[in-house]
Amino acid sequence: MSEPEKSPGRSLWARARGWFREEDDPLTQWVAQAVEGSRLGDQAGILEALERATGPTLFAAERSGALEAAAHAGEATAFLQLGAGHGEAALRLARALRPDAGRLTLVEPLLARGRAVAQLLDHASLGDRLELLNCAVLDAIPSLYRRFDLILLLHEPEMFLADLRHAERHGRLKPGTRVIAPTTRMASEESDRYLAHVRASGLYGSESHGGFEVSRCLAEIEAW
Repeated sequence: MSEPEKSPGRSLWARARGWFREEDDPLTQWVAQAVEGSRLGDQAGILEALERATGPTLFAAERSGALEAAAHAGEATAFLQLGAGHGEAALRLARALRPDAGRLTLVEPLLARGRAVAQLLDHASLGDRLELLNCAVLDAIPSLYRRFDLILLLHEPEMFLADLRHAERHGRLKPGTRVIAPTTRMASEESDRYLAHVRASGLYGSESHGGFEVSRCLAEIEAW
Protein backbone atom coordinates (compact mmCIF):
# COMPACT_ATOMS: atom_id res chain seq x y z
CA MET A 1 0.00 0.00 0.00
CA SER A 2 1.43 3.38 -0.96
CA GLU A 3 1.93 5.97 1.75
CA PRO A 4 -0.46 8.94 1.57
CA GLU A 5 0.88 12.42 1.00
CA LYS A 6 2.20 13.86 4.25
CA SER A 7 1.01 17.33 5.11
CA PRO A 8 3.37 19.51 7.16
CA GLY A 9 2.33 19.93 10.77
CA ARG A 10 0.52 16.62 11.09
CA SER A 11 2.03 14.35 13.72
CA LEU A 12 3.53 11.00 12.88
CA TRP A 13 0.77 9.39 14.96
CA ALA A 14 -1.96 11.10 12.94
CA ARG A 15 -0.34 10.25 9.62
CA ALA A 16 0.11 6.63 10.64
CA ARG A 17 -3.64 6.23 11.08
CA GLY A 18 -4.00 6.72 7.34
CA TRP A 19 -1.47 4.06 6.40
CA PHE A 20 -3.83 1.13 6.94
CA ARG A 21 -7.44 0.45 6.06
CA GLU A 22 -9.92 1.13 8.83
CA GLU A 23 -10.85 -2.54 9.03
CA ASP A 24 -7.16 -3.37 9.59
CA ASP A 25 -6.83 -0.99 12.55
CA PRO A 26 -4.77 -2.77 15.22
CA LEU A 27 -7.21 -1.66 17.93
CA THR A 28 -9.77 -4.12 16.53
CA GLN A 29 -7.20 -6.92 16.75
CA TRP A 30 -6.08 -5.97 20.27
CA VAL A 31 -9.63 -5.91 21.58
CA ALA A 32 -10.41 -9.26 19.96
CA GLN A 33 -7.36 -10.78 21.67
CA ALA A 34 -8.29 -9.21 25.02
CA VAL A 35 -11.85 -10.50 24.82
CA GLU A 36 -10.69 -13.97 23.86
CA GLY A 37 -8.10 -14.01 26.64
CA SER A 38 -10.35 -12.93 29.53
CA ARG A 39 -13.62 -13.76 31.26
CA LEU A 40 -16.82 -11.80 30.76
CA GLY A 41 -17.09 -9.07 33.40
CA ASP A 42 -13.58 -9.60 34.82
CA GLN A 43 -12.39 -6.02 34.45
CA ALA A 44 -8.95 -6.57 35.98
CA GLY A 45 -8.41 -9.63 33.83
CA ILE A 46 -9.51 -7.76 30.72
CA LEU A 47 -7.00 -5.00 31.43
CA GLU A 48 -4.26 -7.57 31.83
CA ALA A 49 -5.26 -9.28 28.58
CA LEU A 50 -5.28 -5.97 26.77
CA GLU A 51 -1.80 -5.17 28.05
CA ARG A 52 -0.60 -8.55 26.81
CA ALA A 53 -2.09 -7.80 23.39
CA THR A 54 -0.58 -4.33 23.03
CA GLY A 55 2.69 -4.84 24.89
CA PRO A 56 3.66 -3.37 28.27
CA THR A 57 5.07 -0.04 27.07
CA LEU A 58 3.23 0.86 23.86
CA PHE A 59 0.53 2.84 25.63
CA ALA A 60 2.12 3.38 29.01
CA ALA A 61 0.55 6.83 29.42
CA GLU A 62 -2.94 5.35 29.44
CA ARG A 63 -1.83 3.17 32.36
CA SER A 64 -0.63 6.16 34.35
CA GLY A 65 -1.81 6.45 37.91
CA ALA A 66 -2.66 10.08 37.15
CA LEU A 67 -5.54 8.97 34.94
CA GLU A 68 -6.97 6.73 37.63
CA ALA A 69 -6.54 9.39 40.31
CA ALA A 70 -8.27 12.07 38.27
CA ALA A 71 -11.09 9.74 37.27
CA HIS A 72 -11.80 8.72 40.86
CA ALA A 73 -11.74 12.29 42.23
CA GLY A 74 -15.22 13.10 43.51
CA GLU A 75 -18.62 11.69 42.53
CA ALA A 76 -18.15 11.86 38.76
CA THR A 77 -21.10 11.30 36.45
CA ALA A 78 -19.88 12.67 33.10
CA PHE A 79 -16.62 11.95 31.30
CA LEU A 80 -15.69 12.97 27.76
CA GLN A 81 -12.99 11.13 25.83
CA LEU A 82 -11.80 12.40 22.46
CA GLY A 83 -10.28 9.53 20.49
CA ALA A 84 -10.42 5.81 21.24
CA GLY A 85 -6.77 5.44 22.20
CA HIS A 86 -6.22 1.70 22.49
CA GLY A 87 -9.29 1.06 24.61
CA GLU A 88 -7.73 0.84 28.05
CA ALA A 89 -8.41 4.44 29.04
CA ALA A 90 -12.10 4.10 28.17
CA LEU A 91 -12.37 1.00 30.33
CA ARG A 92 -10.62 2.70 33.25
CA LEU A 93 -12.80 5.78 32.97
CA ALA A 94 -16.05 3.83 32.63
CA ARG A 95 -15.45 1.79 35.75
CA ALA A 96 -14.60 4.95 37.74
CA LEU A 97 -18.01 6.50 37.05
CA ARG A 98 -20.87 6.40 39.50
CA PRO A 99 -22.67 3.16 38.64
CA ASP A 100 -26.14 4.61 39.08
CA ALA A 101 -25.78 7.68 36.84
CA GLY A 102 -22.38 7.76 35.14
CA ARG A 103 -21.83 8.20 31.42
CA LEU A 104 -18.65 8.15 29.31
CA THR A 105 -19.06 9.99 26.01
CA LEU A 106 -16.51 8.77 23.47
CA VAL A 107 -15.98 10.74 20.26
CA GLU A 108 -14.23 8.62 17.63
CA PRO A 109 -14.70 9.37 13.92
CA LEU A 110 -13.48 5.96 12.75
CA LEU A 111 -16.36 3.50 12.98
CA ALA A 112 -14.22 0.39 13.50
CA ARG A 113 -12.34 1.97 16.42
CA GLY A 114 -15.53 3.09 18.11
CA ARG A 115 -17.06 -0.35 17.73
CA ALA A 116 -13.94 -1.96 19.18
CA VAL A 117 -14.16 0.14 22.35
CA ALA A 118 -17.88 -0.62 22.63
CA GLN A 119 -17.09 -4.35 22.34
CA LEU A 120 -14.42 -4.04 25.04
CA LEU A 121 -16.75 -2.25 27.47
CA ASP A 122 -19.57 -4.69 26.77
CA HIS A 123 -17.22 -7.55 27.63
CA ALA A 124 -16.33 -5.73 30.86
CA SER A 125 -20.04 -5.34 31.72
CA LEU A 126 -19.70 -1.56 31.35
CA GLY A 127 -21.41 -1.08 28.00
CA ASP A 128 -24.37 0.71 29.56
CA ARG A 129 -22.07 3.55 30.63
CA LEU A 130 -20.85 4.33 27.09
CA GLU A 131 -22.25 6.93 24.71
CA LEU A 132 -20.44 6.51 21.39
CA LEU A 133 -20.35 9.32 18.82
CA ASN A 134 -18.84 8.31 15.48
CA CYS A 135 -18.17 11.80 14.16
CA ALA A 136 -15.56 14.54 14.11
CA VAL A 137 -14.84 16.40 17.34
CA LEU A 138 -15.82 19.73 15.78
CA ASP A 139 -19.26 18.28 15.06
CA ALA A 140 -19.64 16.47 18.37
CA ILE A 141 -18.80 19.26 20.83
CA PRO A 142 -21.70 21.60 19.90
CA SER A 143 -24.19 18.72 20.02
CA LEU A 144 -23.40 17.71 23.60
CA TYR A 145 -25.86 18.86 26.24
CA ARG A 146 -23.83 18.55 29.43
CA ARG A 147 -20.76 19.86 31.19
CA PHE A 148 -18.15 17.28 32.04
CA ASP A 149 -16.29 16.27 35.18
CA LEU A 150 -13.32 15.08 33.12
CA ILE A 151 -12.14 15.49 29.52
CA LEU A 152 -9.47 13.14 28.19
CA LEU A 153 -7.66 14.03 24.96
CA LEU A 154 -6.47 10.96 23.07
CA HIS A 155 -7.04 11.95 19.45
CA GLU A 156 -4.65 13.79 17.10
CA PRO A 157 -2.14 15.57 19.37
CA GLU A 158 -1.93 18.60 17.08
CA MET A 159 -5.66 19.16 17.76
CA PHE A 160 -5.49 19.09 21.57
CA LEU A 161 -5.40 22.86 22.06
CA ALA A 162 -7.87 23.72 19.29
CA ASP A 163 -10.40 21.19 20.53
CA LEU A 164 -9.99 22.20 24.16
CA ARG A 165 -10.71 25.79 23.10
CA HIS A 166 -13.69 24.47 21.13
CA ALA A 167 -15.02 22.79 24.28
CA GLU A 168 -14.50 26.03 26.23
CA ARG A 169 -16.30 28.01 23.55
CA HIS A 170 -19.35 25.76 23.82
CA GLY A 171 -19.49 25.72 27.62
CA ARG A 172 -18.55 22.06 28.18
CA LEU A 173 -16.35 22.76 31.23
CA LYS A 174 -17.21 23.82 34.76
CA PRO A 175 -15.20 24.65 37.87
CA GLY A 176 -13.46 21.45 38.87
CA THR A 177 -13.44 19.85 35.42
CA ARG A 178 -10.17 17.99 34.89
CA VAL A 179 -8.64 18.07 31.42
CA ILE A 180 -6.05 15.36 30.81
CA ALA A 181 -3.67 15.31 27.86
CA PRO A 182 -0.66 13.07 27.14
CA THR A 183 1.62 15.93 26.14
CA THR A 184 4.54 13.56 25.57
CA ARG A 185 2.80 12.59 22.33
CA MET A 186 2.85 16.18 21.08
CA ALA A 187 5.51 17.87 18.97
CA SER A 188 7.52 20.37 21.00
CA GLU A 189 5.90 23.48 19.52
CA GLU A 190 2.41 22.02 19.96
CA SER A 191 3.21 21.08 23.53
CA ASP A 192 4.54 24.57 24.27
CA ARG A 193 1.34 26.20 22.99
CA TYR A 194 -0.88 23.78 24.89
CA LEU A 195 1.04 24.22 28.14
CA ALA A 196 1.03 28.00 27.76
CA HIS A 197 -2.76 27.92 27.62
CA VAL A 198 -3.43 25.59 30.55
CA ARG A 199 -0.69 27.02 32.76
CA ALA A 200 -0.82 30.74 32.00
CA SER A 201 -4.36 31.58 30.90
CA GLY A 202 -5.69 31.79 34.45
CA LEU A 203 -8.45 29.32 33.58
CA TYR A 204 -6.71 26.26 35.03
CA GLY A 205 -4.43 24.99 37.71
CA SER A 206 -2.18 22.58 35.84
CA GLU A 207 0.78 20.28 36.37
CA SER A 208 2.38 17.21 34.87
CA HIS A 209 1.73 13.72 36.25
CA GLY A 210 3.06 10.48 34.79
CA GLY A 211 3.09 11.50 31.13
CA PHE A 212 -0.12 13.50 31.38
CA GLU A 213 -0.78 17.20 31.83
CA VAL A 214 -3.63 17.34 34.34
CA SER A 215 -5.44 20.68 34.31
CA ARG A 216 -8.23 21.57 36.74
CA CYS A 217 -10.68 24.23 35.62
CA LEU A 218 -10.71 27.02 38.19
CA ALA A 219 -13.66 29.17 37.15
CA GLU A 220 -16.80 29.35 35.09
CA ILE A 221 -16.00 29.50 31.39
CA GLU A 222 -18.99 31.02 29.69
CA ALA A 223 -19.91 29.84 26.22
CA TRP A 224 -18.87 32.39 23.61
